[in-house]
Amino acid sequence: MHRPPQGRNDAQIDKARRKANGEVRSEFTESINKGHMTVSEAEAAHHHEVWRRVASDIGADYSYTED
Repeated sequence: MHRPPQGRNDAQIDKARRKANGEVRSEFTESINKGHMTVSEAEAAHHHEVWRRVASDIGADYSYTED
């Protein structure tokens, strides 16, 4: 994640992270229960999806590349 133009605000980041984590957990749990996603897939994608949302919420750039 690249710093947003207005600078870094740790309280804002933490609030956005907690919100995104709860949303992603709920959405992924529902997807798992419906058979649309496995637990392994959810575990692999969870942090990426949380930080993608955090970046969007705070106006930062985020990119992810697999090794």
